[in-house]
Amino acid sequence: MPADINQLTEEQKDMIGGLVRHRFYNRITDRNVYDWLKNFNQDEIDTAIEILKHIDYYREVDIINILGESLKPFVSRKNIHLHFVPVGKAGKSGQMVVYIIQGVLKPLFAKRHRFHYYACISELDVDHLTKDDVVFYVDDVIGSGNTFVKYERGNQKVGLTLKENFAAKIILLSIVTTKTGKERVERFYPTMQVLGEVKKKAFDVDKSCFGGYYKMLPIREFAYKYGCKLEGKASALGYENSQLLVVFSHATSNNSLPIIWQCKNGFTPLVPRSYALKGKNAFMDRNETNRLLFFFMQFFPITSREDTLQLFHDKTNYLMITVLRLKLKGVDEVNIANQLGLHHQDMDVIWDRGLQSKLWDKQHEITPACQKRYQELLKMMKYESTAYNKRVTQTNDEQPLVYIPKTFRGLK
Repeated sequence: MPADINQLTEEQKDMIGGLVRHRFYNRITDRNVYDWLKNFNQDEIDTAIEILKHIDYYREVDIINILGESLKPFVSRKNIHLHFVPVGKAGKSGQMVVYIIQGVLKPLFAKRHRFHYYACISELDVDHLTKDDVVFYVDDVIGSGNTFVKYERGNQKVGLTLKENFAAKIILLSIVTTKTGKERVERFYPTMQVLGEVKKKAFDVDKSCFGGYYKMLPIREFAYKYGCKLEGKASALGYENSQLLVVFSHATSNNSLPIIWQCKNGFTPLVPRSYALKGKNAFMDRNETNRLLFFFMQFFPITSREDTLQLFHDKTNYLMITVLRLKLKGVDEVNIANQLGLHHQDMDVIWDRGLQSKLWDKQHEITPACQKRYQELLKMMKYESTAYNKRVTQTNDEQPLVYIPKTFRGLK
């Protein structure tokens, strides 16, 4: 029987409101939590709230600080070149973290020639790396460590860099790593250093965040029961049994408990994994993007009918206006790149094109002229909406009244 939210006590409501404000920084709402709680039985509400109390939400600024601290010793060394390679396939979380790192290092303009970013391992020229090079394999989470092991075994170039006689230093850099994952990778690859904020498993027998064994056990059983329904026994507590309680501003890792992010079988997630909603959310309103593109034509060099046609058929222009639309709605750059599935090279092209069109400045802040044009569009849309409603009202008022008798030839 789904929980009845109307039966929540004032204490429970206050607890939820406080967690939304102070633990999730208002990135989710009370309503999101209430909808999530409806997945569970009434007598399980307190257990679900207990899990909510221990979820760590990482804002963009938190992620930047963690990565910045990890990189600081390497950035400060003279003549060292840093190479950043995402773990996994294109569009996955590793590529997103590389994009964030690019933002972290961007202020170090004088040292920019020392920083090298890659979309995949095949772009890295391992034959010319020396002791003055540091290769960073990048991912958002190191859970069991198995993802990196599989990645290494499937890529010959990664294997080459991990040989003991390899000249360059090798680092596996993440935002968060489990203690067991870090130990496993370092056991497999003694020459590799693993960096990231180290976390224990949520249901660690020796030291759980939920307290002692007997206090922790019913919470684990609760998470496992629903996790089995969502992901099966093997991943009921997160991929490879990672047991994390972690949510990032740009995505939710499958290393976290499935009851946080999974949306199978009618289950309402607290924070859905962004990649699953990427296409739906990023392009959910193509009409709005097309309208913006038409309305901002004055920002593009158009001198002929062909230029106008090219404007609407140029993918970069379309993506640029989509980025503008998301920025105007207050979406941060990391989440924009994540929603659109773009890596840093693609985003650089868009930022440069927008700068040339004077949509934003070098700091990617919307220009006053662009803001003014957008406000004009909002006024026009409001006027059109008001005018339409007035026409509909007038049409309804002018419709002739039709009398329908209750009976016809004596029949009802």
